Amino acid sequence: MGRTAYEGIAPAMATATDHPFADILTAGRKVVFSRTLKTADWANTIIAAGDTAAEIDKLRLDGDGHILVWGGVGLWRSLMRLDLVSSFASDSGIMELQYRRHR
Repeated sequence: MGRTAYEGIAPAMATATDHPFADILTAGRKVVFSRTLKTADWANTIIAAGDTAAEIDKLRLDGDGHILVWGGVGLWRSLMRLDLVSSFASDSGIMELQYRRHR
């Protein structure tokens, strides 16, 4: 997710007890793409401040190639502009993308 989405989601989800995704999101690994955010206090969250394509490649190599993206249009534009998205599907407002390997 991007900084704006993180700042909107994290405070609510980190303390939510009645949201159906709160426990899953808090327990899961999260990456915030931002060059301005300096700290991320939500559990299991890291900040990716480097080159977006290189950061995506690091995530892909460390996982199974599927990355869930919850965020705004700014991050989506960055991913599309870098030609990193080969397909996507939407369910419950969360996008799952299959990324192309950065060339």
